[in-house]
Amino acid sequence: MIRTLKELPHSIRSLFRRRQEEQQLHDELQFHLECQIEQNLAAGMPPEEARYAALRLFGNMASVQEQAREAWGFGWLEGLRQDLKYGLRTLRISYQMSVKSRYDLFTTGDLRAQPPPTDNPPAQSRLNLTRLTYILVGMSKARDTKRRLRDPQRTRERLLQAAFQEVYRYGFQSAGIDTILASTNVTKGALYYHFESKEALGCAIIEEIVAKLTSDRWMLPLQQSKDKDPIDALIGVVQAIPHQPKDVKGGCPLVNLTQEMSQLDEQFRKRLERIFRAWQEGIATTLRRGQSQGTVRRDLVPEETASFLVALVEGYEVLAKNAQDPKVWNVGIRNIVGWLNSLRTPGNRKQG
Repeated sequence: MIRTLKELPHSIRSLFRRRQEEQQLHDELQFHLECQIEQNLAAGMPPEEARYAALRLFGNMASVQEQAREAWGFGWLEGLRQDLKYGLRTLRISYQMSVKSRYDLFTTGDLRAQPPPTDNPPAQSRLNLTRLTYILVGMSKARDTKRRLRDPQRTRERLLQAAFQEVYRYGFQSAGIDTILASTNVTKGALYYHFESKEALGCAIIEEIVAKLTSDRWMLPLQQSKDKDPIDALIGVVQAIPHQPKDVKGGCPLVNLTQEMSQLDEQFRKRLERIFRAWQEGIATTLRRGQSQGTVRRDLVPEETASFLVALVEGYEVLAKNAQDPKVWNVGIRNIVGWLNSLRTPGNRKQG
């Protein structure tokens, strides 16, 4: 009995802050899983095997969470919540019926329409005041535990960003896991909780960062420029490509990974290929729109012209990176703009 009373405040908080309690439970389980992964790594297991071994040890995570809910006392509290909900609904219905009866009495003068007064409401509408008071007193005396919530999604994002910067500087194969962990202050267990291997981390970098960079730089501006001349839109995108010394020094992340990993890892190659295809299709769509408007030459094949533009842009970025000179990229921009202007119909030509 004493143990039950001591656990009551936490059970009450669990009922009324269920979403927060569920998040805390998820974070707690993740923490222990990360620790187990860390132990497995320390024992000499490969990262992927360490992760799977930890998952096998914990078993069915959904079952573990359900057992924890039962330990919180959700069972009888959930039942009480349902009782309160039913009682309030009954009171509302009784009130509505009372109002209707008085209306009938007022309009018809029929005393039979009004139910006889009573000091005792129906049993279904009586709230269990003892239990309700018990809850309110427990809530007023309960002290909230000030606990910093762990944020798994933020941890994952920090790992991704740190890994991207490491890969951008040194390449995927030379990127150091220990350097990534040191820059984020995250354990190896946490890293391999979110990414089962270094290769999985690399694939996430491609899909969630490199693909987004390309989309933000090309596809989104083109989609938002549908009211502009298509060639002007393409020129604007090219001229907006970053060309500061730090950008020239690192080069294009998409090209860097393509040159390093395409022949080494098929999963990398396929993911990079999807980015190139989406990029080319975005340009081709813009060119087709120009052809339908009569502003882009009809003798062009949009898909081929799009791939040539991609090759021009990436080629000049590689030349600029090799020379470590932004002037090389500036020359490339002028040449690309001049070529884009040549795609206009004869009556729509502008000087680059």
